Amino acid sequence: MELKINPEFQKLIPRPTQEQYDVLKLSIMTEGLLNNLEALEDGTIIDGHTRFLICNELNKTIPESQITVKKFSSEFDVKAYMIEVNLKRRHLNDFQRVQLECLKLEMYREKAKEKQGERTDLTSLSNDKQVESFQVDKIISQQSGVSTATVNRVLKIRKKASESLLKELEKGKTTISSAYAKIQEIERQENRNQVLSETSFKLPEEITLFQGDFSQVDIADNSIQLILTDPPYPEEFLECWTKLAEFAKNKLVPGGFLVAYSGQLHLPQVFERLCKNLDYFWTMALITPTQNTAIHPRHVFCEWKPILIFNKPPLTAPPYFGDTITASPRNKSLHGWQQGQAPFERLIEQFCPSNGVVLDPMAGTGTTLLAAKKLGRKSIGIEVNPETFITMQKRLTDES
Repeated sequence: MELKINPEFQKLIPRPTQEQYDVLKLSIMTEGLLNNLEALEDGTIIDGHTRFLICNELNKTIPESQITVKKFSSEFDVKAYMIEVNLKRRHLNDFQRVQLECLKLEMYREKAKEKQGERTDLTSLSNDKQVESFQVDKIISQQSGVSTATVNRVLKIRKKASESLLKELEKGKTTISSAYAKIQEIERQENRNQVLSETSFKLPEEITLFQGDFSQVDIADNSIQLILTDPPYPEEFLECWTKLAEFAKNKLVPGGFLVAYSGQLHLPQVFERLCKNLDYFWTMALITPTQNTAIHPRHVFCEWKPILIFNKPPLTAPPYFGDTITASPRNKSLHGWQQGQAPFERLIEQFCPSNGVVLDPMAGTGTTLLAAKKLGRKSIGIEVNPETFITMQKRLTDES
């Protein structure tokens, strides 16, 4: 029998990585074909594409005894069989498994349309069970053994990702989490671009903005009652804390406070930098019950965030307060690090007098400034990123 490849059938099947290809090639060279190839009566391969290609590369003839002929009533049945074989036999990554389950559902959906006219609210599964389309993620999860959350990420990736990113996922060169993060950033950029298209802003009188590096902005010394900010947490941004401590020492009034969100991983270095210029006062906990983050270097699911409180001497203790705050919902449509507003309001009430000025030197999209305005405080925002700065102007104009 003369074997051949149907490109339409071949593209249904995830391609092996180079490592997998090399291992299989070595096995065929040393032990021969250990499993039969499967083909239709006309020689079209339906299982064993990679083995066939390797045998051709090695000029190795495949004997008829190692070809199993399969018969099917339709091309649909051939494709369904090929997908099921690969799901059961091959070691696939989560993305490949979800991809195959998506292909399978799409095939059955098309078949259902043929049987039901233009009805698209039902999806026919391989067991002929009729299921509402909004349950597709659950169906794929059950069939593939992959969590519903991961399935939904893959579904979004399939809609938004470039061909190159999809190929990286297929080959296992990137993870679903990494690819999903890229898609989220694309969506945020699209949203920012829409915001940036409107450039007419009218800021409230209580808010003053500067675009640039906070350490180079001309703010009067000894003029700020509260610096409230959320610096970036990764290690490469640790120097921000050194600059922030020096800035706070100069700009805060005597007795003023620096209150800053922080991650936990690099706290020793953060404390070291802050303590060179300010006095440690306390650490509050921002409880994040619905915003848990996996800290992979420590194998920790983080359920809270430190709020570091330092002051410029002399200390005038504020009124008694509890040292935990429950996080409010975050809207990350404008910026990936955007925080909820309610905790900022509580911190401003606690550490800034009613006639004081709040300053955020890394203002992002302006959450601190909106909280200050709501509470009747004047505020100053500084943001180094030009695009984020314009986004903040637009947000402050719309929400104030």
